[in-house]
Amino acid sequence: AAWRAVSARRLEERERLEATASRLEPETERRRRAESRVAEVEAFHSQVLDAIPTGVWVSGQDERLFFINRRMEELTGLCGSQVLDTEVETVLVQAGLRVLLTTYRQARQAGQRAPFQEVEVSRSGLAARRVLSGSFLPWVRDDGLHGMILAASDVSARVVAEEQRRRLERAQQTQKLESLSVLAGGVAHDFNNILAVILGNLGLVRMIQRPEGELGRAHQDMERSIRKAAALCEQLLSFSGQGSYAVERRDLNEIIEERLPVL
Repeated sequence: AAWRAVSARRLEERERLEATASRLEPETERRRRAESRVAEVEAFHSQVLDAIPTGVWVSGQDERLFFINRRMEELTGLCGSQVLDTEVETVLVQAGLRVLLTTYRQARQAGQRAPFQEVEVSRSGLAARRVLSGSFLPWVRDDGLHGMILAASDVSARVVAEEQRRRLERAQQTQKLESLSVLAGGVAHDFNNILAVILGNLGLVRMIQRPEGELGRAHQDMERSIRKAAALCEQLLSFSGQGSYAVERRDLNEIIEERLPVL
């Protein structure tokens, strides 16, 4: 009788366990499918982030990296497996982006987007020069700030093209100045020759007629004006690099008195 009672209890327990397992089986299957779907979505997101041309890394609340895409590895020369679970500030230094430490700290403290422009990756071993522009972005969930995202693009080609454009503009400006100096030198030479003829003829007139009074003063004013024009020609020649000039002290009152008859 005792054996039969034990057997009955065991049978009842087995039936109860089978009934519980039967009730839990759909829930277990739903959970398994949900976990599989989550894994598929994560793999899909990872593939998408690896395919985009923008470098991306993501850090959590503990300020440690838990994701870095392939493009970011190319831009910074980092190896994802070596920097995952590493503090963001340490990774920034390793990536040659020390100048972004302050920007990152400000973005995380404020929980706001913090852009940066044309920051050069100062790290040896890169195959080519890298200049980045991008932003630190807050990763916000219902319970608040959950982490930070760094998104960066390679603007090296644009920066190099801009530098080449500025160099070309400077070269063109230098060429213009050289052309202007050549032109100024030629004009100064020709004009100086004309002034020499005028001054020579004026001297002959004074030798022949010896003008006096108002006419004599007019001749003197003409000679002074011609010599001033010759001095201007000398300045043009100096500008063109074909003449010489001297720096000397002058009395401002004297210069004004010389110009008064012309004004």
